[in-house]
This record gives sequence, structure tokens and C-alpha cells, in this order.
Amino acid sequence: MKLSLKSSNQSIIPYHYTQLQTNNAIDIKNCHGQSYYGTSMSGKNNGLQTLVLAENSLAVWVTCAGHSLNLVVQAATKC
Repeated sequence: MKLSLKSSNQSIIPYHYTQLQTNNAIDIKNCHGQSYYGTSMSGKNNGLQTLVLAENSLAVWVTCAGHSLNLVVQAATKC
């Protein structure tokens, strides 16, 4: 499921998280992992990662491997 926010303002994340769950009948207890593009979503202190982990401790966060690989390739091409 994709959640796109037009603002990086972290104060809107809880609202959109709740709306996403409600509108799509998502049970976070069935979530077994989470990955986000962008640090504001994955913030371990107040991002979406924290909201999900509060409801389900098994939904561990993993970095987006595709994005990480893209960053490595970009850096390598600049050498």
C-alpha cells in the first residue's frame, strides 16, 4: 500500500496514517515489515515507523534496497 504525502511536515503523518488504515481496511497486526522512501517517514522517534511499531512490534523497518543501490551507483559514477 502506498501513502504519498505532498508535505514533509511530520505533524500530518498520524492523520494520513489513520486515514490510510480506515479507507483501506488495513489491519496493522498483519504487517510484518515496513520500508519508506524518505527519512521523515521512517523516523524512529516520531515518524510513521514509530506509529506502526506502537501497534505491531513485529513490523520491523528495513531500508529501501532499491533506493540505497541507486545512491551507491550515483556516487560511483561521480568518481
